Amino acid sequence: MRKILILTVIIAGLLLPGLVFAQQEKGQATDNVAILEYFEDSSGAFRIVTPDGEELYSSDLYFGYEIPVGSTIVTEGSDYAEISLDPNGSIIKVSENTNFKIDSLQKTDGTGETGFSIALGKFRAIAGKATGKEKYVFKGPSSVGGVRGTDFGMEVLPSEKEIAFVLDGLIDFTNAAGQKIQIGSGMMADALSSTFQPIQIPPDTLADLMRGLDFKKLKPESVPGHGKPAGEEKKAEEKKVETPPPPPEEKKPAEEKKAPPKPKTEGPMSALFDKLKEILGMEIGSVTINDVTYSKAVIQPHFAIGKLKMALYLPIIYKSNMLDPNDWYHPEGNDEWSFGMDQTGFGEKALDFLNDLTLKIKYIEWGKQRDKFFFKVGNLNDITIGHGLIMRNYANDSDFPVVRRVGLNLGMDFTKVGFEAMVNDIGQPEIFGGRFYFRPIAPAFPLAVGMTLVTDIAPASDLPDPSTVGNPLLLNGGLDLDFPIIESSFLSIITFADIGGMVPFFREDVPGTEITAGPAWDAMFSQDADGNPVLKNYGIAAGLFGNVAIMNWRLEYRNFNGTFIPAFYNQLYDRTRSGYVDDIIAYLENQNDPQYDKQTMGIFGEAGFKIEKVFSFEGGYFWPWYTDELTGEIKMGEDDFLHLKAKLEPGVIPVVDISGSVSYDRTKFIPTLLQTGGENLSLFDANTVVSAEIVYPVAPTLDVAILYTTALARDADGNIIVSSTTGEPEVATTVSIETRVHF
Repeated sequence: MRKILILTVIIAGLLLPGLVFAQQEKGQATDNVAILEYFEDSSGAFRIVTPDGEELYSSDLYFGYEIPVGSTIVTEGSDYAEISLDPNGSIIKVSENTNFKIDSLQKTDGTGETGFSIALGKFRAIAGKATGKEKYVFKGPSSVGGVRGTDFGMEVLPSEKEIAFVLDGLIDFTNAAGQKIQIGSGMMADALSSTFQPIQIPPDTLADLMRGLDFKKLKPESVPGHGKPAGEEKKAEEKKVETPPPPPEEKKPAEEKKAPPKPKTEGPMSALFDKLKEILGMEIGSVTINDVTYSKAVIQPHFAIGKLKMALYLPIIYKSNMLDPNDWYHPEGNDEWSFGMDQTGFGEKALDFLNDLTLKIKYIEWGKQRDKFFFKVGNLNDITIGHGLIMRNYANDSDFPVVRRVGLNLGMDFTKVGFEAMVNDIGQPEIFGGRFYFRPIAPAFPLAVGMTLVTDIAPASDLPDPSTVGNPLLLNGGLDLDFPIIESSFLSIITFADIGGMVPFFREDVPGTEITAGPAWDAMFSQDADGNPVLKNYGIAAGLFGNVAIMNWRLEYRNFNGTFIPAFYNQLYDRTRSGYVDDIIAYLENQNDPQYDKQTMGIFGEAGFKIEKVFSFEGGYFWPWYTDELTGEIKMGEDDFLHLKAKLEPGVIPVVDISGSVSYDRTKFIPTLLQTGGENLSLFDANTVVSAEIVYPVAPTLDVAILYTTALARDADGNIIVSSTTGEPEVATTVSIETRVHF
């Protein structure tokens, strides 16, 4: 019986391929499939967006992954992808900074068509021609091409150029006006050109078009119909169209038409060294901290694998002797290279070891807020909880590198429920909290209800003696609603509504006041003259945010009173939190003062965009106003906020190739310009965070950078220095000149 069973399996194995082939011969068609044969994710943002909007990053992908029809392949800087069609045999190379979509795939019986579209970037396709029934169509933003089995490509820069070029074979190319031309081997045409006709590809243009389009894994000679030079078949195809000669000025000397030199053969270690070039970075130069100039040597390796991004910060900052650890700068008095050896007792040694180890992490990131899972560890400047009424773009690195912290921000979304959490410094936590939310009828209806709690247990830690203000802590709580109208990588519109408030808790009595130890509930809850409950020291916000392609945007209405302000924990919070404590005490002592009882309203808007490898910009402004209860007049509020940030990438400016960035964040911007409010304000005081960087390449592997930042002045113990004349924290500038070595 066992022998019969084995014999049956063998016979079935022999007959099955023949049966399948017979079924195909009878006309049963199957679909071609697109296979991701190879990709490089140097940017960490390479992804495939499926037809249902799901974003798959390199950690979700693998060589041999079958790409669903309707998917879009998105590459960023230095990313590449190679795709094959099976069993058709065609191959495609997608270059960096490209948005390439597989619209359709032809069936094996010749029905239908294989279609691609490109919104931005560059690709090359070698179309198989095994049966003669193959039909290919490719589309740009305003043009359409038809292919007859050929080696061709396309480069698109929206509104500037839509170039189709042919290396071998023939294509039809139609522009937006409906004009149709044929492009033969060695020719190109631009659908956006005022003269829509094929021209011969100049050698320098050909080299530029082919940059990044050579196949690394797939072999062009393996594509059906492309095993040998086109020969007679190619000549027959070219006879079908008479390609007009190039204009006289387009002609090049014979010597310029020589084929470009063959690329150098890469050795087995080339890939390793190329990766090391991307990873390693080094800074050598000087830095001024608290008016003291130090020399520095900092190694900053960085990595990117899919959604995972990581950078280390390995500094030696010294006064005169790099080899003497006693001469090194110790942030806030901590010897960060001791790893517990300068401590006594096992517990203190272990704690200092972990603290020094975490200080070597500049950042580790995975995903972003609103992903199913995200986390960020290190020096962070964009921690947001929920929609940001309580915490938005909080920065634990506003005084970097004078003060270095390792913060944590993470979140998980389980569809029905989810949470976000944060802590400002793992080694010495002072600000921490999070948000829990649930969707009662998800996934049918994505409305989410959330609750946020955030606390600062040491807002007066920057003062010489926190007991003089009662050594308080701040308790912030809020509720919110979240409803995404549409949410995808290309277009998002999300509506929200939040309410939140703040209650201080004093550990000690505040000297010279009637404020006693314990929670100051009257800061938020009280009664009017008729005994009705009154809610105070709170804020509400409602609006929309989202994105359109490369642009992010936000628009919201705000309403608040007392000492509460929207985005309570923001980029400036670490510099101004001791001032909040003074404001809270003044508020509790004078709650009937009109300045605290007034209802402040306002509109906040922001927008930003990023063009990869070129330029990015973002800006936002909060315009507050309030109604004077005595006069009924609408007046401009004093706590406005301005945010500006711009970055210019390397290689944009010709000849000098200078790149850099600048950012400016400030509260009380308009009052400073108008000098209202009775305060001695300037555009670069403690209410401001400024940073700027200019980078100039002096050699292929060497850059010189000048960095400027502002930070609060601190004494040797890390305490903020307060001006004896103005009573405001003093501001110190940090200027660095760096020599950056990259390999």
